[in-house]
Amino acid sequence: SGLWVLGPADCAIDTRLALARAAPVIASLQTVEARTGAQLILLSDLLCNDNTCATYLDGTPLYRDEGHLSIPGSRVLLAKLPLQSPGS
Repeated sequence: SGLWVLGPADCAIDTRLALARAAPVIASLQTVEARTGAQLILLSDLLCNDNTCATYLDGTPLYRDEGHLSIPGSRVLLAKLPLQSPGS
């Protein structure tokens, strides 16, 4: 965004730390998935590789703060999700 940055310039998130932090929530969601048959879609599958999780996608900042997606980031991610229509 052209502003001064202290620390890593790309703002990437360490995958290992991100998944460790999210582990309790992911475990709960996996339990709901198993009980209900709902499809769980993890954003980490779209955003993370073996080393880092992206904070920008297609030039759009994904987060507005440490734990919340930005509105433009949400729109970019929604367009990339492998969603299926009901009954398909």
